[in-house]
Amino acid sequence: MGASAYAFSAEIPTLVSSGFADCFDRKKYLPFFYGGFLIGIVLCGMSTSYSLLFVSRVITGIFGGVVASIAYAIVTDLFATDQRGRAMGLLQVAFATSLVGGLPLALYISSQFDWQWSYALVFTIGLSFIFWLGFQLKPLILHLNQPVKRSSWQHLGSTLLNSRHALVFMNNTAIVFADVLFMTFFAAYCTHRGS
Repeated sequence: MGASAYAFSAEIPTLVSSGFADCFDRKKYLPFFYGGFLIGIVLCGMSTSYSLLFVSRVITGIFGGVVASIAYAIVTDLFATDQRGRAMGLLQVAFATSLVGGLPLALYISSQFDWQWSYALVFTIGLSFIFWLGFQLKPLILHLNQPVKRSSWQHLGSTLLNSRHALVFMNNTAIVFADVLFMTFFAAYCTHRGS
């Protein structure tokens, strides 16, 4: 249930932010949402009950879903059209690798120490990533120079109603759904395979 709480809570903020994301420098937009994601991670690690953990996962999902969409937007800003497919593929491989490798590592750390240590590790890696972003990523503001033809809400509406985007939305929904299924059943398998 906690894994799906993250996925479902990421959906609406990600869709809403897609209409507003182009109003900001992505270098500032990304750390804001990534910081919210890390605060959610800290709250998860500090949770003392299932209810608090569930709420913390929702908070983490609200910010984490937007982080993923910003990452894709940054790829389109930094790479030429003929390089974007490869860059997007590497980004998706990174997400998959963190899932396939990160989940067993988190379970191992939890079994050796305590379950909160897994969240501490994610927070530590994430915090170092924010500092790295601050030094390495240059301001991404070229999209701010483009003329605004419609409001953010009109942009969001046209994005959702565009039939050419339906395949992309279905693809991303399938990926998130598969992630949730994988996390749920793989965690159960890793935990109970010896019993």
